[in-house]
Amino acid sequence: NPTGDTTVEPNETAILTLSTGTGYSVGSPNAATGTITNDDATTNNRLASIVARIEAVSSANQGIFGVSSALNDILTELNTNFMAVSNSDL
Repeated sequence: NPTGDTTVEPNETAILTLSTGTGYSVGSPNAATGTITNDDATTNNRLASIVARIEAVSSANQGIFGVSSALNDILTELNTNFMAVSNSDL
């Protein structure tokens, strides 16, 4: 039996294969595949905070943004492309 937890994770595949041993033989098929289904509820919790630091880093006045997370095991990709006009998009 899998041990229950509250971590949202993808379904997992388990494969059981029987091998012939001393004093017995194994019929066919000799393997079975099962799926351990994720039973944890997904939520729309905010996992990260994006904080703008207004710094000019080049002549184009690009901004630097910091991303912080309370979780250690997040893997994500963040791509952004936006433009703001001073005193009108704030």
